[in-house]
Amino acid sequence: MEGNMQPGTEKRQAPPISGMFDKRDKETVAVPIQSDAKPVAKKEEFKGVFEQHAETVKDRIGKPAKLPDEAEASVEKAAAALNNNEVKKLEAEFDDLEKISDKDLELAEQMIFKGYAETNVIIPNLPKHEFTIISTSAEEMGIIDEIIFEMVKKSENTEGVVDLPSSKVQAMRNSLFLAMSYRGVDKKELMEENTTAHLNTLKRSIIKISDLENAGDLEKSVELKNTVKKYLKLRASKIGRLATPIIDFLSGEKYNFDARMLKIMSSKHILPKS
Repeated sequence: MEGNMQPGTEKRQAPPISGMFDKRDKETVAVPIQSDAKPVAKKEEFKGVFEQHAETVKDRIGKPAKLPDEAEASVEKAAAALNNNEVKKLEAEFDDLEKISDKDLELAEQMIFKGYAETNVIIPNLPKHEFTIISTSAEEMGIIDEIIFEMVKKSENTEGVVDLPSSKVQAMRNSLFLAMSYRGVDKKELMEENTTAHLNTLKRSIIKISDLENAGDLEKSVELKNTVKKYLKLRASKIGRLATPIIDFLSGEKYNFDARMLKIMSSKHILPKS
């Protein structure tokens, strides 16, 4: 055969047969490679505080706690009892408001038949002295507003700007208000030396002003109104000379008396409701 080989060819030998000891394990074992590089942590997305709070609230709203039947019944029973107590409390308070004493009836009679009501009040630390407070009418408040308006108009300059502190205006109004609602202490008239400036005289004069206006006698009405304003300002001036604690006390008592008279005259036990 060798002698018959063609030129350009060569004899190849078959690969040697592997023996049993030459058999390789088909499984591959991974060998760790040492490296100086540090492992890189996987990037995580962190939620802000507001996002976490929103999710917490959402979960809380979306998953309401379910009370057991017995617990839910107890809660409903307690709520019903509470509502019932509140209703009874309000009814009791309303009944108290509707109670009218003999003194209240007396004040109502004064208001109906005299046109005004009066009461005596005392300072807790001065129980031996009584201060007389009298109710005021809409016509009397109208006179006070006219005096304040005239005072403001007089303080206007040529450009129409009022050069007058608001505190002075308020102080004057408070003095006029007390002058029309405070008679005096221990049954004595505040202006006992001037009978024209007595509180009862001014109140009767204001009623007379309305009568003159209704009768069409405007000239006498204006004249009488100016006289009332003059003496009312005199009373207010004397009020302003009282001690500040006395003025504050009288103002508070006047406010309480007006609230009391409103309650009395609004009660169904005094005047029938139409």
